[in-house]
Amino acid sequence: EEQEEQEEEQEEQEQLNKLECELLGENFAKENENEYQLKFVQVVARHGLRTPSNLGFNEVQINWDCSNINQFTSLTVGNEIFNQQSPLNAISIVYPQCEIVQLTSKGIIQMRKIGVALRQRYIINNHFLDTQINSDQLYFRATNSERTKQTTISIIDGLYPPSFRTTLNNQLIPIQIQVFARRNETLRPRSSCARLQQIFKLTRLTPEFQNLSTELKQLSPHTPSWNNLSNLVDILTNHDFALPPNINKDKYDYIKSKAGREHSLYYSTFEANRIAIGRFAAELLKSMTQVAKNDNLSKKFELYCAHETSLMSLLTALNIFDGVHTQMGSIIIFELFEKKNYNSKQNENENNNNQNKEIDYLDKHYIRITLNGKQLQIPDCGKLCKLSKFTQIINALEPLNYNYECQIK
Repeated sequence: EEQEEQEEEQEEQEQLNKLECELLGENFAKENENEYQLKFVQVVARHGLRTPSNLGFNEVQINWDCSNINQFTSLTVGNEIFNQQSPLNAISIVYPQCEIVQLTSKGIIQMRKIGVALRQRYIINNHFLDTQINSDQLYFRATNSERTKQTTISIIDGLYPPSFRTTLNNQLIPIQIQVFARRNETLRPRSSCARLQQIFKLTRLTPEFQNLSTELKQLSPHTPSWNNLSNLVDILTNHDFALPPNINKDKYDYIKSKAGREHSLYYSTFEANRIAIGRFAAELLKSMTQVAKNDNLSKKFELYCAHETSLMSLLTALNIFDGVHTQMGSIIIFELFEKKNYNSKQNENENNNNQNKEIDYLDKHYIRITLNGKQLQIPDCGKLCKLSKFTQIINALEPLNYNYECQIK
C-alpha cells in the first residue's frame, strides 16, 4: 500500500512537471544553478478566457452560463483584499447569469493551471519561494477590472492552494491585491492620453492600415477591429462554440497575425511605445534594481494581471514582439539572475569603491524573458540581457513628464 502511494505521488509529480514544461518552458534556473542564482521573478499575465464584449457575428447565438463559477476558486469574497483607490464601475449583465467580459469557468481553470505550473517551478522544483504563503515575498497587482482581478485570484489559487495559506487556526490568510484608480494606472495604454490617441488617429489614415480595415470588413463586417475579431475567435474556439460559416479554425493564425500587424502599426513609433507602456516598464525595472542592490530584501515574486495591449505594448517597446496577437491567458516572465563567482576585476572602470559597487550590481545581474514558455531575446542584448544594458533600454523608454508628453503636438 505504501509503495502504491509512492507510485501515485510520483505519477502526480510527473504530470505536474509536464504541465510546468508546457506552460513555462525550460527551467533555466534549475539547469544552470551552478552558474546563476535566481533572485527575482515578475509575471505579467493577460486575463484568462472570458465572455465577449460583443459577438460581432449575427449568425452566432450563445447562451453563456456562469452560475457555477464560484466552485472553481477557493478565494471567495472576504478572503482577498483589494487595495483600491476608486470604486469599480458597475457592469451591466447582458448574458444569462454572466457579466460582459467576465472570466468564465474555463478561464478560471486556465489561469489556475498557470498558478499550479508556477508553484511547481518556483516552490516544488526550484525551492525559490516558501512552501507556505509568505506575504513578504509576494506582490500582486491587477488593473481596475473584474476579469483581471479574477485572473489574479485564480493564479494565486494555483500558486498557493488553501492548505498552504492558512493560519494555525485553520483560517485562510487574506490575499492583498493592489488596484490603482484608472487615472493612475500604468499597466496599460491610457485612452486619456491625447497624444497617443492622436498617433492612433494618424495611423488609421495610412494606406496599410486602411487596407487592413477594408479586408476586415470583407471578412467580418460587424467587427470593429482585427484585435476584436481575434479575441472573439479565441473565446469561441476555446469554449468549443461554433464559428460563423465564413470563419474557421484554419483562419485563426491568419486572423492573429492581422491583429498583431494592426497593433504594430498603432505602436510603430518609439514615442507611442514610450507614452503607452514606458511607465510600467520603469516600475518593473525599479523592482529588479531594488532586489539586485540589496541581498537582504524579502521580495521575490511579483504578479501583474492586465490586458493584451499591456503585453503586446511591452513586447513591442522591448523590440521582441513576434507580430502575433497575444491570446487570453498569455504570460510574460522576467527572471533576474545573479552570476555566481562574479569577479569585479573584470571591470576596467575602478575609480572608487562606490563606482565599483554600482558597476558590480549592474554587470553581475542578468534578465531572462519568456512569453508562454518561449525564451525571447532583446536585440543586441543576448538571451540573458545584462542588467546594465536592460537599464539603458528602460531608462530611454520612461517618460520624464507623462502629462506633458501626452499633450497633442
